[in-house]
Amino acid sequence: MSALVWLRSDLRSNWHAAIDYAVVNHEKVIAAFFINSCAVGSI
Repeated sequence: MSALVWLRSDLRSNWHAAIDYAVVNHEKVIAAFFINSCAVGSI
């Protein structure tokens, strides 16, 4: 639980860094999202 709270506070304080990461790694992010969507859809 503490890790989740830390992650939420970290993302909230570094949302611009998270966006920069998503932009730089957009191919990985899209691939992960696509894989997760397929996994959820197949269940």
